Amino acid sequence: MDAPDLSGRIVGAEVVSMSIPLRRRLRRSSMSGSAALLTREVSWLRLRGDDDAQGIGEASAVDWLTQRSSGAALRELHDIAAQIVGVRPLASELLARSFDPSLSCSVRAGLQCALLDLEARRRGISLARLLGAAADATLAVSALLTGDGAAAISEAARYASAGFTAVKLKVGAGSVADDVARVLAVRAAAGAAARLRLDANGAWNGADAETALRALKNAGVDFIEEPLGDTSSSRLAVLRSLRKHVAVAVDESIVTARDLDAVIAGDAADVLVLKLERVGGPLPALALATAARRGGLRVVFTDSIESAVGRAATAHVALAAGADEALGLGGEFFLAAGAGIEDVARDAAGAGAAQKAAAESAARDLIRGDAAQNAASVDATPRPWFEIRGPGLGVESGRA
Repeated sequence: MDAPDLSGRIVGAEVVSMSIPLRRRLRRSSMSGSAALLTREVSWLRLRGDDDAQGIGEASAVDWLTQRSSGAALRELHDIAAQIVGVRPLASELLARSFDPSLSCSVRAGLQCALLDLEARRRGISLARLLGAAADATLAVSALLTGDGAAAISEAARYASAGFTAVKLKVGAGSVADDVARVLAVRAAAGAAARLRLDANGAWNGADAETALRALKNAGVDFIEEPLGDTSSSRLAVLRSLRKHVAVAVDESIVTARDLDAVIAGDAADVLVLKLERVGGPLPALALATAARRGGLRVVFTDSIESAVGRAATAHVALAAGADEALGLGGEFFLAAGAGIEDVARDAAGAGAAQKAAAESAARDLIRGDAAQNAASVDATPRPWFEIRGPGLGVESGRA
């Protein structure tokens, strides 16, 4: 779709940053191996128009898969906020800047979303409606299984009984035989009617992926995300071969339209998984969704383990794109509750390290002991649906 017309000037901007404890450790890839993350570093950009309308966008960088530093993106975000305060630019000029490829994808996404949220609030409509949705709606959410072994099986059964129609399981951390056994156990626990989605995050080589997916051919797997870590010229051919066993989804390997074009031309995928943070915001995501469907791919929207701001943006854009697949909102399942939008501490000199230390301590307390007890001890019970409501993102305060 074409970008909506934005009116007025942006006269105020601030960056809000925090560390939110994770209810489960998250593995981070690096050149020296992998490490466990205990917190999620979250950043928002809040904008104010010349008519006092406000908008907010999430600009939380992802560095555990990409090996990029989130610090550089945060510095970019602060620079943009300072420039806005000094120059008071037209909203339309800032929207054009949100497509600047020299900016980090997370910064572009946060800036674009804040501008669109502000405009939708100004018009008194939801962000989804601003982006072309015919009406607001309730969207199904896919459950993300965060436990290991028996804990994942227990989660699958619990979420299925709670009304979730799709569950997602990470694979690739252990042996192929262990992965296959765990997937089959989760399938049994979730029930035959549930969509079962797998995500390898590029953990397998071609031989392991072939072995695993051949064994799971009749397990009712909806799709496997990014099965290969291979980035060679033969990657697309291997993905095309794997599709005869299980539908293949591409996620982090798709950043630009050129990446998607290559996958479509190579007949290498069945599903495109879209994250606003990865592709640079709502408008590029909508363009990629349109191109994917024209190329015969299904489209699924997920967040990047984001706060309420990013999760709401994901849902609004999914509705505008006409998505009828279950949303993946990882932040609902990984992030501990308690950080509201109106009552968080502003980013300040010396505050970041102390806040992160406090969040890591809280995360250790959450992770320690029985997983089911931990999940029940925080006020963050995931729901099998997300209700779109306006104006804008419909996010004012509450859980992060």
